[in-house]
Amino acid sequence: MTAPEITKNSRFGVPRHVYARTFGDELVLLDFGRGDYFGLGDVGAVMWSTFEQGGSIGDAVARVVSTFDGAEPPQVERDLVDLASDLLQQGLLTVEPA
Repeated sequence: MTAPEITKNSRFGVPRHVYARTFGDELVLLDFGRGDYFGLGDVGAVMWSTFEQGGSIGDAVARVVSTFDGAEPPQVERDLVDLASDLLQQGLLTVEPA
């Protein structure tokens, strides 16, 4: 199965077996299905929060750029697409239908 193409309009869901909790300065994703956990830094946490609220990659880019001084939109978009792709491959996100 090929991975879906991720664009700035892509929206994501969180599978039932994945829980997000803040521990200190990072957001930890707990995959109760596999017993694994994954840490997201501050930019990843903004992205995750945007997705939980129904936002798209583009929405997450806008939030990151407005939150972090010096964040350049094209680079932020590339980084968030890469991160979302990684989380999809790990089964921590699902792509919502367009």
